[in-house]
Amino acid sequence: MDAREEKQYAMTTVLVQFLADNAEAIGASEVAADIPPAYQRLTAAVGAAPVNTKPTTAQATSARTALRKALPVVLGPLTSIATKTNDPALRARATLNDGQLRKMRPEELRDVAGALLDTADARATELKP
Repeated sequence: MDAREEKQYAMTTVLVQFLADNAEAIGASEVAADIPPAYQRLTAAVGAAPVNTKPTTAQATSARTALRKALPVVLGPLTSIATKTNDPALRARATLNDGQLRKMRPEELRDVAGALLDTADARATELKP
């Protein structure tokens, strides 16, 4: 055992002894009434995180795939608008290819897609054929 583990063991021993010596006083405390329900909630939640996150992960993956399929539909016309209006910021966002979109982290993809869709909404009349 290293020094850190020895200190943890010593502290645990002190804590266990304190709880044993003061069990009656702790049981009579008003705060003690909150411990069993909190402990039950905690034990019920242990191990539930992987089960709870699996559907969320599946939903996020399918949403990302759908977004990556939908963005090229908007990118082509936005590239034309960026060229006609000489808007370099729009052109930089509108000329992203699928590989660049695939490599983006979720936060980056969200921000870029949001900016592109906001621009598409703002220039909706120019996007109509």
